Amino acid sequence: MQIVKSSVIVSSVLIAGMLLFAFIPNGIDKEALAVCYAETLSFSQGKEQMVRYIENTDSTTDWKWSVIDPLNLPQTDEEKAIAIYGDISFVHTGTRKAVDNTNTVFDVVAITVPVWKIENGQKVESTATIQVLPEIADVMKAVFTEIFESPQKFPIYSVGGFRIELNSEHMAGTAVDINPKENPELVYRNNVLVSSSPQYWPFRDLKSPYCIQDNSDVVKIFKAYGFKWGGDWVTKKDYMHFSYFGR
Repeated sequence: MQIVKSSVIVSSVLIAGMLLFAFIPNGIDKEALAVCYAETLSFSQGKEQMVRYIENTDSTTDWKWSVIDPLNLPQTDEEKAIAIYGDISFVHTGTRKAVDNTNTVFDVVAITVPVWKIENGQKVESTATIQVLPEIADVMKAVFTEIFESPQKFPIYSVGGFRIELNSEHMAGTAVDINPKENPELVYRNNVLVSSSPQYWPFRDLKSPYCIQDNSDVVKIFKAYGFKWGGDWVTKKDYMHFSYFGR
């Protein structure tokens, strides 16, 4: 992953490190882990601060670098904003845009995640590629890996992350849409929920294996990692949509 310079690197590393490095046993090459962590989350600085924090951490708890425990991740919008942006103001002003005023994309990365697909009536293993904000890349990978490993084996034929869309977390790289045709965006017209784009997604197909059900593994797993589901929205419904800040 390409290292990206940022003015909020130091505070982001410290906060995120406290979340992800809290259970490192003695004897591990902590400096190497700090470097790996910095590179993985696209931080180019903060190595020394992270090493100092880890050296002051005394823990003998079993720990695995490859596992992200959702209970140790930020839960409130304020905690999320500090962890990935280093600034609580993003909660009030809207999430950071992943494009500049010339529409040049920056600060998003492509990740590959495991998915199930249906071929000839059978579920088969496959992968999907999504563009997301670097600071949530590992969390997003963990979400899709858990969905893939869940008993439901939910099939995914389409998943989209970053795109240029005003007033949406897609533009910030912190939202994904899954299987849009069977999980449409519905809006109220004359007090009735109807499709916002009937030519693309005419209705919610509850009988389809691609439909995201209200109590499905997909919804439960995304929520466990701090994401919010558009199917829970009140003013409209966006069943395909999962976002980190609920926008």
